[in-house]
Amino acid sequence: MRYIIGIDQGSTKTHVALAEEGGRILCDAKAPGGEHHFVGLPVQTGFLRQAAEALDIPFRWEDVAAAAGGLTGIDFPDEDLLFEDYLRTLFPNAKVNCENDVIATLKGGSLSTYGAAICCGTGANVVVIAPGGESFIYGMHLEKELMGSSALRHRGIWAVIKADACRLPPTLLTQKVLTFYNMPTVLDLLIAQTKRDIDFGEFRDMPRVICECAALGDQVAIGILEDMGAGFADAVVAQARRFGMADAAFDLVLSGSVFKGRGAHLNRAIRREVQAACPRASVIDARYEPVVGGVIMALELLYGEIPPKVLDELGRSAAELGLVRETAYLQEE
Repeated sequence: MRYIIGIDQGSTKTHVALAEEGGRILCDAKAPGGEHHFVGLPVQTGFLRQAAEALDIPFRWEDVAAAAGGLTGIDFPDEDLLFEDYLRTLFPNAKVNCENDVIATLKGGSLSTYGAAICCGTGANVVVIAPGGESFIYGMHLEKELMGSSALRHRGIWAVIKADACRLPPTLLTQKVLTFYNMPTVLDLLIAQTKRDIDFGEFRDMPRVICECAALGDQVAIGILEDMGAGFADAVVAQARRFGMADAAFDLVLSGSVFKGRGAHLNRAIRREVQAACPRASVIDARYEPVVGGVIMALELLYGEIPPKVLDELGRSAAELGLVRETAYLQEE
């Protein structure tokens, strides 16, 4: 039997799926993540091996026909080759393809050869691909204010501080933050942070809290999400105009943990702003987790255009393994 390996590797986790060439996903496994610019190439590739070794269905690595996916840290020319060479050492008979991890995000929501995707999780990235094949992946072009959960933690904390200084209206976020840090007032919070008794980055749940407060109608929380949405939309529209896609029909795929938050203000802001400039754009949530996008990339190496029966088998098995995304956005629309 010949097998397929799909990969989604980010800065916090490595996710690998094993599938048959007929499209059925057999199992998946996870390992830590890391980006080679910061942890070194041996560490990042080592996590790939660790995840592959954790797959709980025995298979011979030389029977892997294709291995592909999206990996963090493919930001500069020829960095894809570093990972493709490594995959060939693991799977010597496989066709391989490594792209920036945002490409697996796009494949998890659209089979079109062109379009756009926004991935907003621990970090964030945006890609736009033109019908003619030109593409732009933001990577390090994306400002820190849009960098996923870390950006939302920063925005949420500073919303509380600004509200305390009457620069923003009162917000439900204040009590959430004070409760988390066990502080009676915002001034006490600031004193503790100045003394390094607390770290604002410890509030890992801030993105979920912002989404929940927004769902309750908190205008400050809504403003945070809508401002981030406008920033993402601006990134997409800039490249759509650059590639002459403003009047074209294309899919904009949304994926990443932040888009799973309760409430849909971030998603709706993106759709509103993008469609104001690109009225034929379809803003959709990714159907699959990005690792399934990696499987699709591998299947494309084998088939070119994937047969419908293979896609059907992929969809059934992805659902059985819990790899179909569930989002509040889809449920509320």
